[in-house]
Amino acid sequence: MIDSEPVHSKAFERVFEECDKIPNLDTEGMVDYVIGIRDKDNWQLLKDRYGFVEDVDYLVERRRKIYLELLEKSIQLREGFRELFDTLKKNDTRLAIASASPMEQVNIIVDKFGMRDDFDALVSADDLKESKPNPEVYLVTAKKLAVSPENCVVMEDTQTGVESGRNAGMRVIVVPSQYTKDQDFSKADLVANSLEDKKIYSFLGIG
Repeated sequence: MIDSEPVHSKAFERVFEECDKIPNLDTEGMVDYVIGIRDKDNWQLLKDRYGFVEDVDYLVERRRKIYLELLEKSIQLREGFRELFDTLKKNDTRLAIASASPMEQVNIIVDKFGMRDDFDALVSADDLKESKPNPEVYLVTAKKLAVSPENCVVMEDTQTGVESGRNAGMRVIVVPSQYTKDQDFSKADLVANSLEDKKIYSFLGIG
């Protein structure tokens, strides 16, 4: 729906700076956190790697506040999202957000674009006990939609998300971002170049 990774990375950088740590950056200039898992899991990995003395809960909360400030100012829908979404709605498709992020972040996104009432279900990390690639996020979403997993299609942009969807017994379309394009998507049913890729429409049987 959105390309949030640059915003996530900037929030991580701000916390690193406040804690007098220098993060390793990848070739895209992104902090080397793990895309697609919960914030607490990421901070535990980063704490072990960089030797933060701060408590994980403090790091999570500090980055959360920074991220929310940045998110409200800078998020944009990915190219082709609105057209694909509207086509799915016209075809009476039940649609949901299944996110590993807290609900307050999901709320910012759907409210910014006036889409709260357009989704049949909203699922966030607040509803979950497990992180991707565990299938819980998608199984909970399917239950809320009252649709069996084998009749669901997941749209993802990360390897962990693809694995989560497949572990749930669902078909998976992946549309990599520039930050995830080099991940292993061999388990996906379809790899598309963008949300405007006509292969998506063909796969879903819509037009």
